[in-house]
Amino acid sequence: VHNGPDSHKESAQEVVLMGDSAGGGLALAIALRLHRLKSTIESADSDSFALPSDASFRSKLEQVQLPRLRLVTISAYTDLSCSTQSYKTRTWSDETMAGDPCFSSGDQATDVKTSLEWAQQYGCSQEKHPECSPYYASASALASFPSTLMIVGDQELMLSETTDLAKRAADAGANVSLTVYPGMWHVFPMYTEACAKSPA
Repeated sequence: VHNGPDSHKESAQEVVLMGDSAGGGLALAIALRLHRLKSTIESADSDSFALPSDASFRSKLEQVQLPRLRLVTISAYTDLSCSTQSYKTRTWSDETMAGDPCFSSGDQATDVKTSLEWAQQYGCSQEKHPECSPYYASASALASFPSTLMIVGDQELMLSETTDLAKRAADAGANVSLTVYPGMWHVFPMYTEACAKSPA
């Protein structure tokens, strides 16, 4: 907060928070938590998920001028309950060679069961709390999102976690830009294959 890029003395004016997969969900959760801590009105479910450090952070937020925040998510993991529509529509098919080639076993029930097991390992027992699963954030919380770019592949099991959330945030008034890449898989920008280039 107090130093800009390269440790310059002047404060940073803008910070871009970017994450892929679970990191994308965490980036959104950070924005939601900042909104909650800056808010003077606590909701019932926010109180149930309060951390011991919340009072200290709230006090610090009152003393500093935060830089403008921007968000970028790639294939964001936003629903730890694994209940969105694309878990049904993006199951891998050996016949059509379509669907999620990374996380789908080819059986919808197995995909959901495995994903729920991963969610438990992720460490959250309140899988529908918005600070675990930003997908379930209220409209008023979504409206607080900073300018956000959301990127997702069309073949992902988690596709709907991004498309549904982006639409709801935009409907709530947030400045959200969504790009869905046809034929692409989970966190595809990290792979040279997604760029049609051979590894060096």
